[in-house]
Amino acid sequence: MGKGKRSKDRKAEEILQNPEVKTSSKNRTGMWTKVALIAISVILVATLALMFVQSSGILVRVPVVYKSENFKINGAMMQYMFNTQYQNFINTYYSYLSYMGISTSLSLRDQAFDTSAGLLSYFIDEEYKDFKGTWFDYFWALAEEQARETLALCEAAKAAGVELDDADKKEIEASIDSLYTNMDTINEEYRKEYEEHYGQSNYVHFPNMKAYLSSTFGKGVNISDIRKTLELSTLSTKYYNQEVEKILDGIESDDQLVLDYYEEHKNDYYKADYIYISFDASYTKPTDTTKVDATWTKYLNDIGKALDKMKDLNELETEDEVKTYMIKYWFEENWQTQYDKTIKELKAKDKEDKSGKVLTDADIPADDVKAEKKAKVLEVLIDAILNDKEEGDLEPTGDTAFDGAIDAIRNSLLSSIGTKVDALIKEEVAYDDSTDELKWVFSNERTEGEHNYFPSISATYKEATPALVNETESGSESETPEETPAGSETETPAPDGDEEEPEDEEDEEEDTYVNNWNIDASIEDENDHKFTAGFYYILKPQYRNENLVREFGHILFKPAETEDEAEEEKALAAAKKEAEEVFAELKNLELTKENFETLAKEKTDDSGVYYEDVRPGQMVEGVNDWLFAEDRKEGDLEIVESTYGYHIMYLVDITEKTAYFMEAKDDLYESEVDKWFENTKKAVNIEEKESFAMKNISIAGY
Repeated sequence: MGKGKRSKDRKAEEILQNPEVKTSSKNRTGMWTKVALIAISVILVATLALMFVQSSGILVRVPVVYKSENFKINGAMMQYMFNTQYQNFINTYYSYLSYMGISTSLSLRDQAFDTSAGLLSYFIDEEYKDFKGTWFDYFWALAEEQARETLALCEAAKAAGVELDDADKKEIEASIDSLYTNMDTINEEYRKEYEEHYGQSNYVHFPNMKAYLSSTFGKGVNISDIRKTLELSTLSTKYYNQEVEKILDGIESDDQLVLDYYEEHKNDYYKADYIYISFDASYTKPTDTTKVDATWTKYLNDIGKALDKMKDLNELETEDEVKTYMIKYWFEENWQTQYDKTIKELKAKDKEDKSGKVLTDADIPADDVKAEKKAKVLEVLIDAILNDKEEGDLEPTGDTAFDGAIDAIRNSLLSSIGTKVDALIKEEVAYDDSTDELKWVFSNERTEGEHNYFPSISATYKEATPALVNETESGSESETPEETPAGSETETPAPDGDEEEPEDEEDEEEDTYVNNWNIDASIEDENDHKFTAGFYYILKPQYRNENLVREFGHILFKPAETEDEAEEEKALAAAKKEAEEVFAELKNLELTKENFETLAKEKTDDSGVYYEDVRPGQMVEGVNDWLFAEDRKEGDLEIVESTYGYHIMYLVDITEKTAYFMEAKDDLYESEVDKWFENTKKAVNIEEKESFAMKNISIAGY
């Protein structure tokens, strides 16, 4: 606002406030004109003042949003918390934002927060799974939660005599200083860009800290607000960490607490490994009423087909037989589509295929030869999938153009079917007794290799009516109707073969499905229905993780980052060479924790050296496999490769503590901390005055 404008505003205010100001009686005609002009001027001044207040962020700064007995958080501090929550979220999940339904180019107030869409539900805490509102509402809710918890902990800290010390205050000032550093860094980046593209070497993106803070945290936030917020958050964090440490010390000093907790919750520590296979059938009432009977009959026969597959599976004995059945099923289901697609693509290519020969119609052999090739591909696939072979392990089918096409089909099916077979294996599944079939899986009576299937019917609106007369108790083997099965692996018919039955024969076959399984074929209601038949094969019955936890040290050698494949190989080789050189140096030293740590701190690319109480599955694959190898012993020293690079691994100790004991210990610790935290929050009265500030919150970037 310029000096002249301020003078005019002041003059208008003086006229309004001074009742002694009189007008000349000689010019009564002009008096009303002056009064009208003054009134318009006052309205304009008031409007401009309000616009200034809103744009400056004063409306956010004024109100107290949350207040406890000794502490308070104003609107500007809340705005800082809000924008910090938002920016942390964006920075953490930047690559996934489009899958979560949030755009950084649109106002948060205009974007719905919908956990049913995309992948959002996978990224948020359980308590927000049913949250309704906009993305603005969501981040405001996070800021609210942060504010309430901060005040509660600060009050508890004050009551306990906990205060900020010089080290805490120094850390806060370092955080403030980092804002200036960030601003200078951004200004320098923009200066370089403008100099390079526009020849301007004096460009300044943020002329002052006010501009930087406005861009980063929204209008109205200043250094004082940030310092106050950091003081509260530092005090609350300090007290929280102290109390949590006391809880942990209490648990660490008394193993009986852990054992008691385990006994009370021991089912939580049981796991099981099994194969799970399901087949579905569904019915949706057609809008055309003339098609209801036919659609219903198809649904009933789909149920029958699913049950046939369940019965076939249930008569197999070994894991490989079960996998083979599914390989055959998926092979027959996908062969023709993949064959037609591959042949079409290779014929259309105006270049030679991998075999070095062009594929033409003349290269396509007779049906009997094609059948032989198909049978051979199935044989190769079964062997490859059961023995974990990859495409590179397989021999070429032959040297003709058609053989090249067959190999392409084989390799594609190896990838797709292999992935499906892997997905059938459910490992380390946590104890669950929520359904009859899972109660069966996790019963302590189960044995390795045992299997069963469980047909179930559900409807969209209520329990479905088609009754499986012979399946009265979850489809146990003793209740399954007699039917000649596909007994052995070689006799197991691959479902859904190449040839289609004539329509009248198919109808006759469908009637057979209904009759064989005694399915009630009447339509007793008009709801949508779904049938699921699930087959379980026990690989490892109910067990606890009995592995003894480990302590180890490592020295990490990361390869230099590059996007060039050739350079990546060189970087990996360089990392390996460095690991080997340091390993040789270690072999010439007495192997002690102290010597290892001294060298590790000098050479490692990791932030830490030693890791304690490590359980299976907690470390990256290569490291985990080495740590828990059956022949592993204390003092072992070896170079191991992982996705991070190369590690010199040093096994310090195999403790006497089991993994399940440590899991129970972690859960007890978490339970006690949660209990203490909830009690702490309940003990503090926090006054909320949020509506005014929330309405005026400024979102950084908008």
